[in-house]
Amino acid sequence: MGFPNAKQDDQVDSTVFALAWSTPEGTAEGWITFVKTLAEREYGGQLSENKMIPVWLPPPSTTYQLITGRWINSLPEDRIVEMTEEECLPLRNSGAKRLD
Repeated sequence: MGFPNAKQDDQVDSTVFALAWSTPEGTAEGWITFVKTLAEREYGGQLSENKMIPVWLPPPSTTYQLITGRWINSLPEDRIVEMTEEECLPLRNSGAKRLD
């Protein structure tokens, strides 16, 4: 909570360095590549990046940033939005459901 002026801020520093070193590029792009690789394994090949699918997003959040960098800032009442398979996959862990 007190970072960067806390007594043990070296724990935060080491975590940041570990996260940076765990990706090939040392940036968020490395994490995006990692998630894409997982998605391709799950779907058995290349994801269709252009095909839009309906997805139900769970409450309580009404704002989402997708893996592609796109933002969903407001949800309709039914909480169903269209996104690509690539964007949907990471959200499944938080309760999102594909509707097609």
